[in-house]
Amino acid sequence: MHFYGFECENRGDGRVPWLAVQLEAAEAAAAAVCRFHRWSERSVIGHREWQPGKVDPLGFTMDSMRARIAERLAPPRTYRVRPGDSLSSIAAELLGSLSRWPEIARLNGLADADVLRVGQVLKIPQR
Repeated sequence: MHFYGFECENRGDGRVPWLAVQLEAAEAAAAAVCRFHRWSERSVIGHREWQPGKVDPLGFTMDSMRARIAERLAPPRTYRVRPGDSLSSIAAELLGSLSRWPEIARLNGLADADVLRVGQVLKIPQR
């Protein structure tokens, strides 16, 4: 099995929370490395899992990070377009934010986001 990790900046004392954008970036980067090498999320490890005496990361668990990475590595879900749907309404419903519609467009190779057909099956990105 292959393992890897990368350095992230934080005070490291567990009192200063990790920003959501930091966790999202770590998740995305780790998933990209796993996808490239065809590894699973189990290849992602933290300092304290590998090096005796290390206490980091503090403020989140590697199990929770690996769960996030596993979700990102999962195959895309699908959605069948219904009357009145738009990419932004689908993004709001399934991804929690209408601003994520460009991800759906990219994943499906849609040149014109305004052209959806009822019954069309779209791939939906994870989380």
